[in-house]
Amino acid sequence: RFGCGHLLDLACGTGFWLPHYVANCVNVTLFDQSERMLMECGLKVGGLGAADRCSLVQGDVFDYPFPTWTHDSALVGFLLSHLSEERERLLFQILRQTLRPNARVLILESAWTELRAKFNDKAGVQLRRLNDGTEFHIYKRYISRQDIAAWEATHALTPRIEHFGQGLCAVSVSLATGAP
Repeated sequence: RFGCGHLLDLACGTGFWLPHYVANCVNVTLFDQSERMLMECGLKVGGLGAADRCSLVQGDVFDYPFPTWTHDSALVGFLLSHLSEERERLLFQILRQTLRPNARVLILESAWTELRAKFNDKAGVQLRRLNDGTEFHIYKRYISRQDIAAWEATHALTPRIEHFGQGLCAVSVSLATGAP
């Protein structure tokens, strides 16, 4: 069971994971940079009857003035894999700022495995095609078990791998916050 109290869902997209945690939360902040994704997410919030407990916020995670020590848990879904290592460091600083002491963070990411290595580079720019034919380039960095293990030293946190499959990894982390 994941999520409690005031939860921050960073890069929430369409709110795919919302049905899995919303019942455990008093309040949910769904944060994404895409207006289109947040519109879809809003439909899901309404369909779950959770509009009174959910706030949708559009912005850039690195520019947004998150309030200090206001969240009890956070979900970071498929965001780290689009960040450079420097931006990853900044993201963990942002989480430390907005999370209360003893908050739980669940990170969902694209796993780096031997199977994936047959089709992709571990990191680099990739071409993506949408169903409507639109093409664009993204930066993608797959997360390995070694990357996760390194978080303890590079980000002063304690990661625990909850799942590591062919496509997805789930990692819960504990991180020290600057809260009094």
